[in-house]
Amino acid sequence: MIRLSTRYVQRNDIARNLVPIARKNATIYFDKNRTTSAKRNHFPFIPATAMTFHKSQGGTFDQIVYSYDKKHDQQLFYVALSRVTSIEGLFNVSSDNNCTFYRGRRTPGSLLPLKNEFTRLAGNTLRTNQDSILEFLRAKQSALFLIFNCQSLRAHNNDLTDAVTQECLTVTSRPIGDLCPVKCILLNGQKVFSVVVYISPNQHINDIVKFLHFVLLPYTPGGVAELGEDYDKMSMILEGDFNIKFSSDEAQPLISFLENRLNLKMNTARNIPSTNYKTTLDGVFSRFLNDIKSEIYISYFSYHKPIITFLYNEVIDRIRKKIGEGPIYVSIDETTDVEGRYVANVVVGLMHEDKCSKSYLLTCEELSNLYDIKSNFGFITQSILKLENATLLLDENLEIVENTKSKLGQNKGPIAEKIDKKYKNVLEKNIGLKAMSTIGNILNGNNVDEDFPNLTPGEVTKFRYAKITSCDVERSFSKYKNILRSNRRSFIFENLKHHVVVSCNSFE
Repeated sequence: MIRLSTRYVQRNDIARNLVPIARKNATIYFDKNRTTSAKRNHFPFIPATAMTFHKSQGGTFDQIVYSYDKKHDQQLFYVALSRVTSIEGLFNVSSDNNCTFYRGRRTPGSLLPLKNEFTRLAGNTLRTNQDSILEFLRAKQSALFLIFNCQSLRAHNNDLTDAVTQECLTVTSRPIGDLCPVKCILLNGQKVFSVVVYISPNQHINDIVKFLHFVLLPYTPGGVAELGEDYDKMSMILEGDFNIKFSSDEAQPLISFLENRLNLKMNTARNIPSTNYKTTLDGVFSRFLNDIKSEIYISYFSYHKPIITFLYNEVIDRIRKKIGEGPIYVSIDETTDVEGRYVANVVVGLMHEDKCSKSYLLTCEELSNLYDIKSNFGFITQSILKLENATLLLDENLEIVENTKSKLGQNKGPIAEKIDKKYKNVLEKNIGLKAMSTIGNILNGNNVDEDFPNLTPGEVTKFRYAKITSCDVERSFSKYKNILRSNRRSFIFENLKHHVVVSCNSFE
């Protein structure tokens, strides 16, 4: 049929953009037994309807033919193309046979505010609780222990072996519950037993104590005396779903047993709910691990909330290994957190002569007596922001300091005079800044008359990208501003310090 149509088009000099429609034979049956039928020879036309843009609104079609015209408004164009269910069912035609598509070249003025609003919203995406948990886990700043609804341990026994886990022991299962100890070796070589437990609901507290005593006997002083091993001195983390209310007095026998027999102390708060029904059924206990912190996250998809436990000291050890014995810089910067507290941050890093150094947040401490200090000098803020640029050379940093000093001297008034006097006193007493200025002049090839620091030429070149103030603290606080969300503002500052240091340091 196609060949016949093609020949007909050629023989009769028909335009190639026209499609010939030939007659077609069809047999139509009138009953299920196909005994009565009729044959037709007709043109295979399908009835179609034409409608305006406005009439088509709200309609959905498998196929549409859109008569395109560049004069159509953007809104009408969107209505026309959004009626079809798939791109395969969309057919575009034009009255003048012009195949040029005139859309997307510029945004109409009437739609520009809407486009700008979408651009703004795209840059302020909603940060979910799941995002904060996954970001914390993927950073891998330290050894992380996560418990999340620890049921069906037998079914997930094979999932407990990874690059850190060296030995996964057999799951101990009893009607009262399941327990699985896993021996882990941290990056600093320390061995830790991570014991995951799930206690079945409605168990008596004495039965829970007996079960844990039976399974964990080798890690008690009494068990060591019988076995001749030193498991009682090994670090341990016991965590999981105990299915008892730690906030009530009924949990006290279990807490006392773990502390007296296994030297395990509760690491999570008894009064902070670990479920969506405001009960504390999950817990974390630890021994022989300094500065271990546990935090409960919000979960909207499970009855139990995930608990993440991390080791603060391991982060400090890794910073120490990264820094090594090379020349370092130490920067102390003050900032303000979301609670309005003034916090001093200590940032350290290696000094290199040919590249910028990676910085590590070593610690942060809360400052006092600073709440009455305010500044109305906008250029000081701009100078600080410029100094936070990690790619600036030493002489560029020094130029910013000198320009700030010059602008302060131009201001008038008693407040300006006090600030200018304070600024000059700080600079004059800052011996390190004078040494940095001397080194900056040497790197620029200038003659130096003042006393030169006792440094070799090789050591001087390492100051090319030296920082004179922190350039990482503000960005780290902006990135991790979710640390003090409304549900976490009960943090004591000591726990907050450890959490910030663990969160803000990453290792490649």
